Amino acid sequence: MSAAPVERSSETYTFTFTFDGPVTCNGGPTYTLTDTVTFTDYYLENPGGRRVFRSVITESLTGVPLDPSLPTVTATTEGQATASTSTQGAFTNTYHGKTIATYSDGSTESASFIGHATVSPYHQKILNFDRCH
Repeated sequence: MSAAPVERSSETYTFTFTFDGPVTCNGGPTYTLTDTVTFTDYYLENPGGRRVFRSVITESLTGVPLDPSLPTVTATTEGQATASTSTQGAFTNTYHGKTIATYSDGSTESASFIGHATVSPYHQKILNFDRCH
């Protein structure tokens, strides 16, 4: 008797929203940012109930500084995330990406980010770390 096949699927979501904050995870001056994010999620589920997810993330930002003496900005982010669950309820997630910002005065800035999170299946304790550089 052969094992049941792994189920595969994918979905794409796009969201646009506006908020005030720094352009990159490095911090900096506050901008009013319009952010369009697209997630393409790929799912695998084996017959035993374990799930694996992979996401490809693209983001486009435009920003106007709250301080009018600063330049406007456009930025793009590309990243990936992977996550998995167990039949006992454990969850792990890792992600990484890079943002490149171009300002109207000709200057540029880039920032990379990486992170990981784990949720214990029994006590629901969360271990999380991330880094921006």
